[in-house]
Amino acid sequence: MSYAIAREPIAEVLPELCDLFHLVYPQAGHRLPQLRRKYLDNPAGPALVWTARRRGTRELCGSNVAMPWSLRVGGERRGCTQIGDLMVHPQHRRQGLSLALFGKGFEDLRELELELTFAFVRTGGASHGGALKFGAHLIDDMRALKRLVLPSYLSQRFLRKPARTSKLDGRWMRGFERKARRFPDYALLKVERVEADVEGLFLKHHDGESVCSFRSAEYLNWRHGGSDERKALLALRRDGRLEGYAALTLDGHSANLVDYYPWQPTEAREALFAHLLAWLSRGGVMLLQTVAPTALRRSLRGKRLWDRGPAWSLVGIDLKGTKRPEGFWHRRNWLLTPGDCDVGHF
Repeated sequence: MSYAIAREPIAEVLPELCDLFHLVYPQAGHRLPQLRRKYLDNPAGPALVWTARRRGTRELCGSNVAMPWSLRVGGERRGCTQIGDLMVHPQHRRQGLSLALFGKGFEDLRELELELTFAFVRTGGASHGGALKFGAHLIDDMRALKRLVLPSYLSQRFLRKPARTSKLDGRWMRGFERKARRFPDYALLKVERVEADVEGLFLKHHDGESVCSFRSAEYLNWRHGGSDERKALLALRRDGRLEGYAALTLDGHSANLVDYYPWQPTEAREALFAHLLAWLSRGGVMLLQTVAPTALRRSLRGKRLWDRGPAWSLVGIDLKGTKRPEGFWHRRNWLLTPGDCDVGHF
């Protein structure tokens, strides 16, 4: 078969991309309004898309998307991109389309005023190999971590018994409430959006060295805000001032911690997790899980989230061949969370 690889306006191909999503990721349940928000409402700008179409019929056989992204690099805000949602129609696989879409995407991105692109890829998968072929640096392995919130999760999961609030659950819940009361000046509240003071908090405490997404109200509200019942955006406040936040996706009795503010002083960080566990247990959440980079895993293990193995690999590409400081690509210098992952969160 013969295919044409080209960049197309994202707004014009959204309905076709939605259909392709249903074929490639049927479990994700993507809908057109969701993709419109994801690709068109990004405060950093609309996404770029490259398509593979069958010559003659113009059938959409594959696509590759790059989303503009605002990173803080070397203490400065920089425009970058994240490569994500590389898809090939099941009937057109093993035709070299993944590599062709990668190649055309990188060729076009190098002509734009952008320094870096990054991607979260399945470790050892086709996207992983394709990115490395085009000069990507393997930065870090993102690993899954889990923590038991209520012990009845074990009886439900492994003993096949109905979920119930046992005496042991009640004991654990009272323990979480006691720990939360150690921080009476703090309150953790569910909100639909955060205010502009999140950017001031970020600039005040971020070390300026680690590479991370630039935290602004626009970014957080786009990624985590809204009234979707499957999401929860929690703001930690002390005397009315924002001291941190946590973003969750909810799935039955499990909660995924997709983003939180890791740079605040120790007391605020301890208060965040104490109030978070109390909030989760009150809502009947039995299991807390996340995917974390190397730079965050030590502190999360201190909160009893235990390593359950690799989930994704983070790769990065310098689009301009810029000479970077020694250690720039080292995993401890990159602090991206699952909330930054285009594929994993949306």
